[in-house]
Amino acid sequence: MSKVFRQIKSNDVHQRPFKAYKHYKLNNSLMSVGYVTHSATYYGGRIDHNGEIAYPLNSDGTNEHVAWHAIKQKFYSPRTESLPEHVLNPLNERTLHVSASTLTIPYNDSGERIKNDTIAITSSCGALDVFLEDDGDGNLIDTSIDATSFASSSKNFFYMSFNDKFNDYREYRSNNNDFSQYGLGVFSGSFTYELSGQQKTALNAGKFNIVEGIAVTSSSEPHTPSGLACRFLDVQGSHIRIPHEDIFDSFGHCDDWTISFWTRTKGNTRTDVILSKHALTSELKYNTNDNVLEFQDFTLANLEGTAISESRARVPFHVTLASNPGSQLLAVEASDGTNNIAGSIAGEDFPAVFQTSATPSGKWCHWLIRNSGSLLQVFANGSTFGSYSGSLPDQPTANKADITIGNRTKDVNETQNVDIAEIRMYDYAVNETGIQSLANNNYISASCYQTNIVGNVFHRNGQIVASSPLPKHNTGSGIFSSERDWNVRWRGVHTIYENQVFVRVPKDVLNVSINPTATYKPPTDGGDVCTTNQNNVLPGERRKDLFISGTLKPYITSIGCYNDKGQMLAVAKLAQPIQKRDDIDMNFVVRWDY
Repeated sequence: MSKVFRQIKSNDVHQRPFKAYKHYKLNNSLMSVGYVTHSATYYGGRIDHNGEIAYPLNSDGTNEHVAWHAIKQKFYSPRTESLPEHVLNPLNERTLHVSASTLTIPYNDSGERIKNDTIAITSSCGALDVFLEDDGDGNLIDTSIDATSFASSSKNFFYMSFNDKFNDYREYRSNNNDFSQYGLGVFSGSFTYELSGQQKTALNAGKFNIVEGIAVTSSSEPHTPSGLACRFLDVQGSHIRIPHEDIFDSFGHCDDWTISFWTRTKGNTRTDVILSKHALTSELKYNTNDNVLEFQDFTLANLEGTAISESRARVPFHVTLASNPGSQLLAVEASDGTNNIAGSIAGEDFPAVFQTSATPSGKWCHWLIRNSGSLLQVFANGSTFGSYSGSLPDQPTANKADITIGNRTKDVNETQNVDIAEIRMYDYAVNETGIQSLANNNYISASCYQTNIVGNVFHRNGQIVASSPLPKHNTGSGIFSSERDWNVRWRGVHTIYENQVFVRVPKDVLNVSINPTATYKPPTDGGDVCTTNQNNVLPGERRKDLFISGTLKPYITSIGCYNDKGQMLAVAKLAQPIQKRDDIDMNFVVRWDY
């Protein structure tokens, strides 16, 4: 009797998983089914589809504003709302700006995830090419921005940016970037800042506009706005107030420190207060009307007059900007509380920027104030001038006043129509390389935002998001726009399972062929067939003598693997038939992958 099945022991079955990293390429002309590119733009108003308001649409009909909020909800919401994604990508630096461009890769071409450190993107921007790479931690890096030149981020103890304030951005854009026009709305939110690594909220007073920020310039892309800035309106008392903390006591004669910021004025002949730690503070007092203890504001000094020498108060810094249609001059004052006040220190006319008929009358300038080795210097657009340097008073200048950006109190109107952006304070003297980096607003290599991260790669989701304040990353419809020639390379992670079964065939089993031609059907009289070799007969229930006597031995051509119900799960085909021997045990190894 022939036996068809033989049990396979559990320890003869093995499975070995391994990773395969497949290479993929994609460009704007080879988009296939499953790939999706979207442009996304912030809008804070009502978003509907009833035809009352026209919205920008992607090629697949997706509302760009809806796409922006979808990305925000999925990847950029606070950690408590997007816990799985933030836990799976803990090293990402996530910032979603006013616009973004996304590429979604289907599962078949990303596998379980996109392999870290394999994304490489090239996208044309006019005559320029933008090169982006994944740093392995899910951050999309612009390789043309030199991160090694940045000022020390660990020593940057104060930072205020306005790039996350989108409320009036859309309205301002509708005015064709005319600097003489205000946005249609007035900013009413709160300003945040980073202090020694902690996120804090400033005390706001007055009204502001959020407008397009620092102009990036080059010969081919003149004076293109980037990011957002805060505009101080012609409103009494408009200022941003940073409460005093002990770290602000280190702006003295013997301390090394740096203050960096960008300004733009309307070109009128006037002097505006930019940054001051002069007079405004608060203390806990008893309110007799309400019978409660509360903090009440008061001024440390008399604000009549413009020079701090009239106040007879200690002042670590008081920064004003004198502007006219052709220049901006920065003055830095400090006082130790006596009549012996350090003279003002000013920069000279800042270098000309690229001008066209479309350039607004106001021009952006980067200012940096550095105290190093008791020498105070002012840098305008990365340049300093020997005659505009001096020393702070020898005696202490620290006070308990709050830092004010704009008007010093709510009762004065000394800051009008001034834009300010990217305010930073360092507890060391930034070197020349760092100064040039902070002042760099070149269209290609701009490092004024002190980051080369221009988006994120969400490896497990197969999603790439490019979002940056720089126009070369969002010109037109973004990095993945059909208006650009772009290419993307990456590797997908696919787990392959290699299965192996060790098939044991002892010498005394499975020695009978189950081929139907090895059998015959006996004649109706019950006797044997008339031919000697039993040829030319139909297959039947009897086995031919040649197979019984051992004259012919069976050959193995395939091995089937079955479950306990006799259902075939896999079949292995041999490259050539192998004779089954009855004098030795035989073993076979069956392997298959999936």
